[in-house]
Amino acid sequence: MRGRDVTTYNAMLAAYSWNQEHECMWDSFQRMPFWDLVSLNTALAALGHLESAKQFFDSMPQRDIFSWNSIVQACVEDDIADLAALVFNRMPNRSLVSWNSLIQVRIQQTQCARALELLEEAPEFDVFTCNLAIQTYTGLGEIQFAREFFDSMDQRDIVTWATMLVAHSQHGDLPQANSVYENMPQHNAVAGTAMLVAYSNTSNLPSAIHIFKKMPELDIFAWNAMLVAYAASGNISSLEKFLNKMPMLDICSWNSTLQAYGWYGYLGKAKSVFDSMPQRDLITWNSMIAGYTQAREWNLALMLFGSMDQEGISPDTATYSSVFYACGEHGAVTQGRILHSLLEEAPDREILESLAISAALVSMYGKCGCLDEARQKLFGEYPGNRDRNWWNSMLTAYARNGHHREVVRLFRAMDVEGVGPDDRSHVAAIDAAASLADLELGKTIHRSLMEEIQTFNLATNETVMNTALLNLYGSCGEVVSARGIFDSMPDKDTPAWNSIISQTGTRDPKLAIHLFREMDLQGFNPDEVTFAKILDVCSTATTELSLSSLQCIIHDAPAIRNAHLSTSLVAMYARCGRLDDALALFHKMPSRDTVSWNAMLSAYSLSSATFDALLRAFAAMQLDGVPPDGVTFVTLLAACSHAGDLQRGAACFAAMAELYGVAPGAGHYACLADLLSRLGQLERAENVIHAMPYEPGPAAWTSVLGACGSHGTADRARDAARYALDAEPRGSSSYVLLSNVLGSVPG
Repeated sequence: MRGRDVTTYNAMLAAYSWNQEHECMWDSFQRMPFWDLVSLNTALAALGHLESAKQFFDSMPQRDIFSWNSIVQACVEDDIADLAALVFNRMPNRSLVSWNSLIQVRIQQTQCARALELLEEAPEFDVFTCNLAIQTYTGLGEIQFAREFFDSMDQRDIVTWATMLVAHSQHGDLPQANSVYENMPQHNAVAGTAMLVAYSNTSNLPSAIHIFKKMPELDIFAWNAMLVAYAASGNISSLEKFLNKMPMLDICSWNSTLQAYGWYGYLGKAKSVFDSMPQRDLITWNSMIAGYTQAREWNLALMLFGSMDQEGISPDTATYSSVFYACGEHGAVTQGRILHSLLEEAPDREILESLAISAALVSMYGKCGCLDEARQKLFGEYPGNRDRNWWNSMLTAYARNGHHREVVRLFRAMDVEGVGPDDRSHVAAIDAAASLADLELGKTIHRSLMEEIQTFNLATNETVMNTALLNLYGSCGEVVSARGIFDSMPDKDTPAWNSIISQTGTRDPKLAIHLFREMDLQGFNPDEVTFAKILDVCSTATTELSLSSLQCIIHDAPAIRNAHLSTSLVAMYARCGRLDDALALFHKMPSRDTVSWNAMLSAYSLSSATFDALLRAFAAMQLDGVPPDGVTFVTLLAACSHAGDLQRGAACFAAMAELYGVAPGAGHYACLADLLSRLGQLERAENVIHAMPYEPGPAAWTSVLGACGSHGTADRARDAARYALDAEPRGSSSYVLLSNVLGSVPG
């Protein structure tokens, strides 16, 4: 083309810039014989890297408002609010674009209060400014102001509608979000995706499918949002079918699938996805670790964390929070201390000094029974940087270790330290009062919360509070009042159902089972706690009837795939004498630990299986590489006692410490004494009891006392009864047993 002037070049530069062909634009810019201000501004706007843009800006022989706005916009794209404000303040004059850019970067940095100040100072508004105002009010939690502003706008674009829709959905107001969506002049992918996310958050899969099918265009974000909706519904089969239909997959797709498998206990499938992913990011690792943690697979969680470094992935606060949680639940305090020390030695202490990690450390040390270290973390380190989460973690630590009076003391100290307790703190204190069976204390704490709510207009979770009160009244024997609280709750949740089932189950197991069925019929999903409680209730109810009525629900529930609950069900079968069912479930378990094997050994001991069958099961436990513990040997010694096998019983007792490193406890000595008593070797039994390094319990002496009826004398029976009563002064059974024995032995 001949006769090209600067206007021609500028048109070409603008065309390249519009089509995002920045390399071609930059090449044309460099071949221009000379530049004017338009050329310079076009080149400046196309520079994606802030540092390059700054250097170019500094070298420009002249600048105008467009030049200055380009630098502010570069700061917006790099999310650097303070530099954007510095440039903004130095501008010789400003346009609406200048104001909008600075407001936008403040919102991006969640500095909504500063964004609001700028909005109040802005000389004029356009539609883009109004959209930013809606985002600002939403970020400040003022959703009503955001809606009023939206309703007052004379002009709205598609972004305005989408922004208002997102605002309602983020604040959980699904009806208003749906109303905005239905009234939109046109639907786009952003609005549709926002509705999909909203329906996912409420597990409303049918509505999500309806929106998805109506969307005029589907991008990867829409497909991923629909995938999350399937995940939230818990329908893994439908999720897998949808995944196979997706025309494209990215790392978010794989992460969502992995998270869904982890949520619902499909750890094998989750690990398969993890291993086969073409790329993994920090979210991937955090999701897999969280999945293991949720499934109580503490060792696997900690092992996976240890391998992160091999892929060059640096843990973040969420990673460490999960790992410290796993350490606390697993009792791996040594590993927790090592990780804690590594964080302390790291040059960047941002993670260590975050409130989330500090609270996680307090929780970990507390769960491991290291209350001194938990206290040191709370009161010794960063004393000026404690928030309610720290205090609440310490309350939880005390509660977990049974120090309920310390919970109450610490709760009262929060006010003294200037940290007002929140509803979580009050719930912890009410739970402590429940554990202490102190109804008046619980009522006092509840009244103080009600006063604070009225005085300061505090928000509180009424369902959680009512559940705590339900526990309080139930624990204090006020079952009728507890049921009244439950029946009056407008919004029941799974923990509330768990509480009433637990409170009812101790007095009326059949009613508790009826409540469990009612819970299922009303659409509440039982969790691990529910199943643990109902299995415990079944153990005291008419077991065969209970099991037959619960089996279908239990086996279909994702929560039962948890090893802990599977073990509880094995124990349940054992109590019913259903050894075959216990064995079948035991062999289906994906992983078996010491507790699982102990439940199976107990099933053998409670059934009609032979003593040799129990010993073969113990041998299989060792072949499986699972170490026995004290409970294992109580089961074995009790079986030896019932079989009258002194040789194996003595060998088992000796092997505990010598071969397995398990120190004999009071229960083991009592089993050995019972074995000797059954064989008529009462003197040896007494010697075993006297040699115990513990204070003997009544069980050891009642074994001797019971054997005196056929093997002993009246004097020995009286001595055994005296020792048993010393151990348990209110134990009336010892008097009854002594009376029976004295009637059958010579004086």
